[in-house]
Amino acid sequence: MKTQLDRDTIAEEAIGQRRGSAPDYAPTKADMSQEALQLAPSSGAQASIPEKTAESRDKHGWVTVGDVGYLNDDGYLFLTDRRHHMIISGGVNIYPQEAENLLVTHPKVLDAAVFGIPDDEMGQSVKGVVQTVDPGDATDAFADELVGWLRARLAHYKCPRSISFEAQLPRTDTGKLYKQELVKKYSP
Repeated sequence: MKTQLDRDTIAEEAIGQRRGSAPDYAPTKADMSQEALQLAPSSGAQASIPEKTAESRDKHGWVTVGDVGYLNDDGYLFLTDRRHHMIISGGVNIYPQEAENLLVTHPKVLDAAVFGIPDDEMGQSVKGVVQTVDPGDATDAFADELVGWLRARLAHYKCPRSISFEAQLPRTDTGKLYKQELVKKYSP
């Protein structure tokens, strides 16, 4: 029995090349940018919520943990976002972590959140909420400047249509962002 997995084995299992319950499964290139899978079989069951248990399984019965990522050419697994944070706007999947990571590199931005809000035309639209370093910078003019700054660095469809400001973003003591509070507050 193997007690230690090497990097290649972990990468192969992360994209499903070694599925004990599905030996005929062969991953496609698309699998490399899809949801990461747990590396070993697990019940992962939520007996009181059968639909949640079903949602946590992939088509081969393996447990999904909700992380989305990709393997690079060297076989390293990079986790880029969470599946439930994905925004679907006009049929396009948008992972907000990309815009959040870029926003926090702006010298006037202390913290940022990007999420989807309901949109009658597109299904969801991309919304940004920012905590500025200096509260005096939280102006409509700066919001427009930030949107333009993002559009110069990121595909337009991935950028927030609008940015609002908060004195402090809602986070747990461990730093986890409460996006659902922001979604509720900014949804029409």
